[in-house]
Amino acid sequence: KFLGEHFEDFIRMTRRTRKDYFSNRSSILNHREDFSSSDQRRESVAAERQEDFHQVTQEPVVVTHPYMTGQGFVAYKVMSEHGVVLRRYSDFSSLYNRLIQFGPVASLPGKKLFGKNDEQFIEERRIALERWLSTVASHPVFSQSEPLYTFLHGDIGKHEKGLIRSKSLGGPDQASDSMITFCNLKLIEQDTAQPIAALQLTDRSFSVFRLATGNQTNTPIPSSSVIGAESFGVFVCVYTSQITTNPPKRELVRYLFECSSPAQSIEVKTRFLLLSRGLSISSGDMLSNLSKSKPHFLVIVSPASGKKKGFEIWRDEVCGYLEAADAVYDELITTHRNHAKEFVSNMSRSLSHYSAVILVGGDGIVYEYIQGLFSREDLYSNNLLDIPLVTVPTGSGNALALNTGNIDVSTAIYAILRGENLKLDITKFERNDKDSNSANIYSLLSFSWGLFADLDVGTDAYRWMGDTRFVYGTLKEIMAQKTVLAKVHILPVIENQKIDILKSDIDIRSSDTSVFEKDSEGKLVFDENKGWKVIEGDFLLLVICNVRYLSADCLMAPSVRLDDGQLEFVYIVNETPSKTKLLEVMSKLKDGTHLSSTSSTSSFLKSVKIRAFYIEPLTKSSTMVVDGEPIPFGPVQAEQFRSVVTVKSQPISQII
Repeated sequence: KFLGEHFEDFIRMTRRTRKDYFSNRSSILNHREDFSSSDQRRESVAAERQEDFHQVTQEPVVVTHPYMTGQGFVAYKVMSEHGVVLRRYSDFSSLYNRLIQFGPVASLPGKKLFGKNDEQFIEERRIALERWLSTVASHPVFSQSEPLYTFLHGDIGKHEKGLIRSKSLGGPDQASDSMITFCNLKLIEQDTAQPIAALQLTDRSFSVFRLATGNQTNTPIPSSSVIGAESFGVFVCVYTSQITTNPPKRELVRYLFECSSPAQSIEVKTRFLLLSRGLSISSGDMLSNLSKSKPHFLVIVSPASGKKKGFEIWRDEVCGYLEAADAVYDELITTHRNHAKEFVSNMSRSLSHYSAVILVGGDGIVYEYIQGLFSREDLYSNNLLDIPLVTVPTGSGNALALNTGNIDVSTAIYAILRGENLKLDITKFERNDKDSNSANIYSLLSFSWGLFADLDVGTDAYRWMGDTRFVYGTLKEIMAQKTVLAKVHILPVIENQKIDILKSDIDIRSSDTSVFEKDSEGKLVFDENKGWKVIEGDFLLLVICNVRYLSADCLMAPSVRLDDGQLEFVYIVNETPSKTKLLEVMSKLKDGTHLSSTSSTSSFLKSVKIRAFYIEPLTKSSTMVVDGEPIPFGPVQAEQFRSVVTVKSQPISQII
């Protein structure tokens, strides 16, 4: 009861009082003797039972996974304390005929001459056979009988030869799967510990077989949902991340088992850790494989982001799951602006030994990390762009997290431990004015000037409001309706044009990769014959996007892909729409219908796909923003590079 109601406190207490538990795993990773002694104990118990069949078993049994054998028969897996065996209906019939010698026996489910291979009939028969066998196994006389023991443990037919395996048995669709079954466990739910028939693991899933009437099996849980496991004495806790419905989202689900011994709990935990890393549960040297595949993370936490809860979320929610996954991490808690940039840029130790970089915060911490990363001399020599970054959203906008499917802390935890690597485009900004000493800027998200830039930076003091700050800023900017005068040169993407990915050894920081051309005096040249176009006028809205979402309620560029080498230029120029129309634009941003050709806003709101642009301001100084961060005012030269940075995302098919 204590564990059911206060398990989180128990884990936290254990971690704080035994700080060496997670930092030094050598004592846990050397339990080979425990495993072997556990096997010896099981063999000893089996030998004793072979000598004395009159010991009362009353052990739980489960009939599951019916499938068609190569000889055209339907075989069932029968699981009991000592493993899994294959049994046909005729074997159940033989058991029945032998048991009636001991006394009256409940009738077996009847035979069927036609349609006996129908899936519904097979499932109904499986349930009926399971009920019948459970009744027999719990009978005070039959449970002590030799026929039942032989049925559950012995070779009773030539058709089984080479098929009875307790650790590698599967149907036709799981022929390559390993299978391991644990018995004598209890599943702790709420305030009770319920004995279960078995815990069955394969490389593809795991199942808990409960003792209950009717169909005793639950739906198999995919192994891809397992993210970690911990053991405490005889207890083992398995952590999973499962997709739920109504509404669709990822939910962290915990399974707490009470094992028969500490050695068994360590073995169960080890098998689940193998699943959490995509390894086979029957791999040769389990502990060696776990040690070699141990993830090592760099964690950068921004306590000041959003509602200033980044550190608490990291400490109370994320950190524990990394420890449950037996991961190692180095931690930086930022203390001032650009701290992350300075740390990454000046870090003497290479980043190449990290499995991934975890950024706990908003888009600001992402911006700082990217600038620091691109300032490193070993960016290409150590393949640092291949090290995935993953964001835990605790900021106001969280655009990168939203566009990679990491919509909340739960989905981010799954992405950290089981996510897929995805390549992301990057935008390179160069300063072309002689008076600017600014270094190049690298962007994953967007550039804005005018209404959206003022909305973002102008509400910086209201970060404590979370997403609500943008609602306030929107109303404020619509009322002001400020415009900026500029000449914008763009290189549109030709229809069906495919942008090439640069070779991995080509440094995008070099000017040699640029699509921009200069004359003999060093001035930029925009040749119309090479596709360049110019748009000049008063811009009420000027946003250039590398991603679809700029915030949870702003689907600014719905047709953008993360890795196509293209940008979406969304703008309002030389138009004075009413405040009502602007409010309509803002309301349509939530579902991305503002750019629909049938929308009433299409008469003044425009968009075009581009791969490079140059902005020449013709107005006084005003706010320019890249990825939510203000940049020095002046001419802006930028171009897009395809599939450069690696990020961790939800599985592409499961991005919610």
